[in-house]
Amino acid sequence: METCLLCETKTLYILNIRIKKIKLFLIKLQLLLVRENQTKIRIRIYIGAAINGFVSTMMAVPIATFIGNFITDTALSLFIGFFVCGSISLLLIAYLKFFKKKKDRI
Repeated sequence: METCLLCETKTLYILNIRIKKIKLFLIKLQLLLVRENQTKIRIRIYIGAAINGFVSTMMAVPIATFIGNFITDTALSLFIGFFVCGSISLLLIAYLKFFKKKKDRI
């Protein structure tokens, strides 16, 4: 039984083309999935930023109203309010850093 060398070459050529098409399809599918995943991540980031903005606004309005009630002739109470709120935030950051280092040692 003789085999046709030309037929085998043509068959291999066609199989090679099909394999390349399948590889290209898989690459395109992978890129599509990566883009879809990036879109989901972006949506989560936007939602997190929106929640962060909402919470900080809801905290800032009462604090600003409280500090604003003390403004009569000068803006000294405004500066004192900034100083107090800034000091509290720096103390919280320092406390959390110290607490985290202490927890990592354990």
